[in-house]
Amino acid sequence: MMEEIRGNPIIQRVITQQIKGIKKYGETVNPNNLDIGQWLDHLAEELTDALIYIECVREKIQKGGDHMQPVAHGVTEPPNT
Repeated sequence: MMEEIRGNPIIQRVITQQIKGIKKYGETVNPNNLDIGQWLDHLAEELTDALIYIECVREKIQKGGDHMQPVAHGVTEPPNT
């Protein structure tokens, strides 16, 4: 069971984000820190960023550039040049 958890890229990403949040804000996400409207604003900002990332990738694909090679756990890195 623990090996499945350690090897799961989604769980590892969540852990990494939690550590990043603790370093930046001194705590993990606390649902009591913001009201519902503020949480929705944060979500909208994150989704807007995601849309920007999608469009950047779409543009690179259309131009036929930036081929990525998969590496461990579904993370990709640019090919060695």
